[in-house]
Amino acid sequence: MIARYRPTIKQPFSLHDRIVQEIADAGTSVCLFFEEGSLTIEDVDPDFVAVLLLRPEKERGAFEGKRMSLKHFLERYREYSFELVDELYGYHTLTYSGYLNLPDDDSLIEMSLEVYYSGELVYDTES
Repeated sequence: MIARYRPTIKQPFSLHDRIVQEIADAGTSVCLFFEEGSLTIEDVDPDFVAVLLLRPEKERGAFEGKRMSLKHFLERYREYSFELVDELYGYHTLTYSGYLNLPDDDSLIEMSLEVYYSGELVYDTES
């Protein structure tokens, strides 16, 4: 027997090329704030929310990186923006990947925000 399946995630909005101006950790939810509105990820398990930062040493090859809790990221980086390039959705998980921009750092920093959640994604757009 052959079964074919093409999973589709039908998000109401694409976050590609959006700039996250702030990330807020509200305990059981995570909020991402954009110029155009916000996204709240509900019923988040704080033990399974992580930020990954990668700095390439050269164009290709070796890199150095850090994995940290969202709480640690927010304590360490007070001023930043996060340009979203890719959004991945799985079973109760999401990953947003892109580039972290820091005010006094011109180097390229790849960033991923990984979230495990059991609630809904709530988009709040300004009219």
